[in-house]
Amino acid sequence: MTHGKRTIKISFNNETEEPIFEQKFGKNVWYERLKYLGFDFAPLFCSIDEIEVLPHASRARAKAPILKTAEKTTLYESRNAIHP
Repeated sequence: MTHGKRTIKISFNNETEEPIFEQKFGKNVWYERLKYLGFDFAPLFCSIDEIEVLPHASRARAKAPILKTAEKTTLYESRNAIHP
């Protein structure tokens, strides 16, 4: 299996350094919080692995694997990286 190249990081708002994100949330914590707010994602749509947050700057970033399938395995399989 070959993996694609990493994307080039582009500065945000003319930053010169990578920001230090203050909080991290795992997959289960993130989706439980969303469920509490009324967003109950089925397991097929829970692809985000980790969320990092900079709360005072209203910024976040997430890690999510990009899954490739050779063919649809279910009738309703999504081709989106994350649920729209």
